[in-house]
Formats: sequence, C-alpha cells, structure tokens
Amino acid sequence: MLSALLWWDRTLAQDDETATYTDKASGVIFNTWRPTKDLTFGMALPAKALTIDATEFIGILTCTSPTRKATGWCGVSLGGAMNSNLLLVAYPQQNTILTSFRWATDYHMPAAYTGTAKLTQLSSTVNTTHYSLLFRCQNCLRWNQSATETGSAPTSQGYLLLGWCHATSSPVSGTCPASLVVRQHDNQGIFAARFNGNAVNAAYASWAAKATNTATGSCGDARASTSTTLVTYSTAKATPTPMPPASGSCAKTYTVKTGDYCYLIATNNGITLDQLYRYNPGLVCNPLQIGLVVCVQGR
Repeated sequence: MLSALLWWDRTLAQDDETATYTDKASGVIFNTWRPTKDLTFGMALPAKALTIDATEFIGILTCTSPTRKATGWCGVSLGGAMNSNLLLVAYPQQNTILTSFRWATDYHMPAAYTGTAKLTQLSSTVNTTHYSLLFRCQNCLRWNQSATETGSAPTSQGYLLLGWCHATSSPVSGTCPASLVVRQHDNQGIFAARFNGNAVNAAYASWAAKATNTATGSCGDARASTSTTLVTYSTAKATPTPMPPASGSCAKTYTVKTGDYCYLIATNNGITLDQLYRYNPGLVCNPLQIGLVVCVQGR
C-alpha cells in the first residue's frame, strides 16, 4: 500500500490538486492530496457529504521517516490554521502507529482535545522510509473543545482548508499518547483539499465498519491528557496584522472584505495559496482580518 500510494501521488505538485486512490486491502476509495513530498493525506466521505455536511470521514495519512525506520511524527489540522481547530497527530511507535487529538489557542504547545472525536484504525504500515495509517475519524469534522470553542469543516462546500506539519525527529516521549512530548516540526503549511465525485461513496458504512482497532500505546487512552508538555508546533507567534510587501515587490493588492477567506482571495486573483503566503509573509488566514491589505501579484 505504501509504495503504490507514494509512487502514484508524486504528480500532486499543487496544494489543491486532487487525485483518486483505492486501497486494495480495504477497498476504500479516497480523494488524496500531497501538499509536500513528506506527507500525503486522503479522505473518503459518506454518500451525501457533498450536500449535507458530514461529521466523520475515513482517512489515510502517509508520512516519511527520512532518518530511519519508525521515526518522526506528522499532523493535520482539520480546519486549516493551527489555532482553534481540531488537530490530529500521528507517529510510529515500533511497528504500530499511535495518534493523539490536540487543541491550540495560541502558537505554543497545544492542550489535549476534550471533545468527542474518536479514531479507530483500519490498518497501519511502518517500513524503512514511511509510515501510513488508514482510520475512521468520528466527530472530527465538527469540534467542541468548550461551549465557546467550537467549529466545523463543512464538506458541502466541496472543499476543505487543511493544515499539515511534518517532523523528522521522533517524540521524546511517545509510548503513551496521553503524555506525548515531541520536538518542533520541521515544515508546515495550509492547502485546499477540493473534492471530486470519488470523495463520496454509498459503500462508506461498510468501509467504516472495518475500523475496529484502537491503538492506545502504554496508557490506554490515546486522546485524553492533562500534561503541559504536549505537542510543540511553532513557538513563534504569527504576526497578527501582516503588512503587504513593499510597493516595489507587489504589483497588485486586495483589501479583505467580510466573507473573504484566503483560498477564495487566491482563486479570484488567479494565484495559488502558496503564492498568496509567499507574497504576504506572516499572513494569518484564521481568523482573516477584515480591512487587511494583501498582495495578490508579485513583480
């Protein structure tokens, strides 16, 4: 499974390019995206998810272990930015893959997610260069850290904004996901995951029923934690109101209006999300400040 998926998705150079992958062992059909050479993420959705927002999905997450077998960790933010969105962290532990849900309110170590998300595995693979996890993620597309900290990833809009991060170093302490300690990631970004007709399938319920394994490591609960030494993303604060590049490096600007979001601004101006970030160092997309002037065309 690893070799087929990783060979097949080398063509996914753009962060919003979508392709279809079928896992031969389970039969699950995924939409997949490869925002970086070190990570591939895919989703399979319930049959009506493109018209009625789903609350769960079947996922595939494949990440590299560049230094040696069963090393590193990677993660996905299901709402795009790190803050105030459900975070999923995965890492190899010997011949299995452990996971942990996290929640961040600032650009420091995320706390444990206290909502109702549940992850069960269909399968996992660890080899000398990569690790891959097939899983069912229930209550993962609508989150509720507290009464005032809620959000969702609406599948009915036909795409999701997803964040990713990847680290080559193994967790400092990883045998128990509830007390996970990791070093800072090496790379991160946000990409647009657009769905095509293969994202939804009437066979979803039968596929989901195959997710029966819960890998909890040595602690018995891969979700809950009250430890203060949790997953470290970036300790540097993002600039809350980034200024556009100097006029000499920007040929065209745009003023953010109510209802705008980064992917829409990029698309409407004929550029990619990667270009938007490159033109606007420090740009914060969630929340996106109304009235902010951003560069949408470089010189």
